[in-house]
Amino acid sequence: MSELDQLLRWPEIHKITGLARNTVHSMVRKGQFPKPLKLSANGRASGWLLSEIQNWQQDRLAARDILKA
Repeated sequence: MSELDQLLRWPEIHKITGLARNTVHSMVRKGQFPKPLKLSANGRASGWLLSEIQNWQQDRLAARDILKA
């Protein structure tokens, strides 16, 4: 995590990815999406690092480009 990395909550993740909450959590369980960070002691509040979401997006683009070749 860099000094300037941002934590994104669910609404931002949905806007960035267009994915449903259940889809994201299913992908996390399968290791296909970055794991959220637990932000509260009870574990109910969580967020994702912007840098990890951006890396995930870049990986998706690279996979798409490989399939096109």
